Amino acid sequence: MSAFSIFKDKRKQNKQQTPTAQAYYTRLANRAKIGMFSVIIALIIFCLLAYSFFPDELTAENFKYLLKFISFEQNEQVVVGSEIIFDADPTNRFAIVRGDIAVLSKTQLTVYDTSGQLLQRTPIKNDNPVLLTAGKNMIIYDLGGKELNVYNSFSHVYSENFGYPVLGVSAAENGGYAVLSGAKNYRSAVYVYDANYRLTFSHYFPTEYSTAMQLNKSGQKVLVLSHISENGDYLGSAALFSTTAEEPLANFRYVGELPLNCHFTDDGGYIVLTDKALRFYGRDNSLKKEVAVSGNLLNCDFGGNHVMLTFDNSGLSESKEMMVYDSNGNNVYRTEAGARPDDVLLYVNRLYMLSVGNLTVYDFNEDKKVYDIQTNDDSMDMLISDDKLLVFTYSGVTVYNASTLDETEIQPDDASLTEVSE
Repeated sequence: MSAFSIFKDKRKQNKQQTPTAQAYYTRLANRAKIGMFSVIIALIIFCLLAYSFFPDELTAENFKYLLKFISFEQNEQVVVGSEIIFDADPTNRFAIVRGDIAVLSKTQLTVYDTSGQLLQRTPIKNDNPVLLTAGKNMIIYDLGGKELNVYNSFSHVYSENFGYPVLGVSAAENGGYAVLSGAKNYRSAVYVYDANYRLTFSHYFPTEYSTAMQLNKSGQKVLVLSHISENGDYLGSAALFSTTAEEPLANFRYVGELPLNCHFTDDGGYIVLTDKALRFYGRDNSLKKEVAVSGNLLNCDFGGNHVMLTFDNSGLSESKEMMVYDSNGNNVYRTEAGARPDDVLLYVNRLYMLSVGNLTVYDFNEDKKVYDIQTNDDSMDMLISDDKLLVFTYSGVTVYNASTLDETEIQPDDASLTEVSE
């Protein structure tokens, strides 16, 4: 053995341990196969578990809803003041469902996303169409008709015929809803359903005619207003029910009064309006305040912890008087106008009044008018959803960022916004 044999053997050993290119890539391919099969097995297990625990959510409509957010265009965004155009119709009704814009007329339902893309166009025949949202769906019915239909942004998902006229529907945030209708051998009936269209509560009124009904946001309570005729006069009532019990939680009688409307406030109480009084109840069903109602009542608007009454002061001025009350019965706003507003929206601590050519915004906390937003002369309706203010006309909708009502985030020239000078 020479003196350099040890180095020669090491060189041979190192050379033998170096894999060939074919062996190297074969080993990588085997590892990739193992990783791929592991991912496939994990995906299969995930799908099985998802189907076992959430079978109602794995629908074609939900997959369509996910796909609508996939965009192949770069830098796509909805700009302040962007417009969406649809068929002109003065009978149009509007709603926001999962961020999409639904437009209901007497002849069809159309749904758009906020970029203006058409998601659904379905022929519908209604004489008095009513549209409201229930969780991820829309409820559509013909006031006085017997059928109720449920749609999502893409298609029809459910329908039910009650056999008696549908007089009102109220929806909860979780997708449940209540229906005011009738039943055989009864004057009126109220039915409450969960988000899966299963009947969870019902109550029948053998002698009373129910005129209004409201389901609270959680879907756990329902308030029903009714009346009968007694000795030539009205005897009104309000019954508060838990959807898990047969007997009412509270029952009130209003002698000589006709119940008109009701509303659950965000603080857990509720408001009852009759033709003679506006009553404010607390979470414990105690009467907090009663306000007399007199004059020619034109309209009643509810929102959050507020209610607004509009009166017609017929006379030489032909003015309209508007009164806003909070959930404690305090009068927080009063104004007069030459005409009734086209639409009113009570949102958080602000009042939005839409009239010809402008939208007036009043802040209850600041106790002053804060903005006038210029709008189209044919503006007719408005909604607020996900920090977006939508102002509707007969044939289109302009989408604004609701935060633009804050003067620190927008210049007066943007979105036709003009600050009211003091």
